[in-house]
Amino acid sequence: MDAETSNIASDLFIQKMDQMKTIPEIQDYAKEMIRYYTLEVASLERKRKHYTRPVSRGLDYIDTHLHEAIPVADVVRESGVSRSYLAALFKEETGLGIAETIRNKKLETACNLLRTSDLSVAEISETLAFSFQSHFIQVFRQVYGVTPHKYRNTEA
Repeated sequence: MDAETSNIASDLFIQKMDQMKTIPEIQDYAKEMIRYYTLEVASLERKRKHYTRPVSRGLDYIDTHLHEAIPVADVVRESGVSRSYLAALFKEETGLGIAETIRNKKLETACNLLRTSDLSVAEISETLAFSFQSHFIQVFRQVYGVTPHKYRNTEA
């Protein structure tokens, strides 16, 4: 798991834990944190592949900036190659375009947060730098076929 994603999750978990008053409540929440990190690491292991240096640099940039709006131009700049070349490499190596990859990584993180935390949809949307909660919900529904709320209720 990349450091940035881990730090965001850790900060969110700490904020929530600060609000807790009883030991059983903290113990239950600790189990939730362990589950989240276990799922994240398992997901990374399944997805680990060998990519060319420009794609690896682009993916690393995306992973470390999930909490920000990520313009494709920033990913291109970080990769050190031209936009058209990086786009072709991304499509060949990941099966997705750069913008799709950004979207999917943010949505994968959202799914993990929906399954393993009690953050509201608005908090998750804000954490992952979606412009508007309504946009987040719309994109989520397009990809997964359900709203984030319904996803949480069926995955929990």
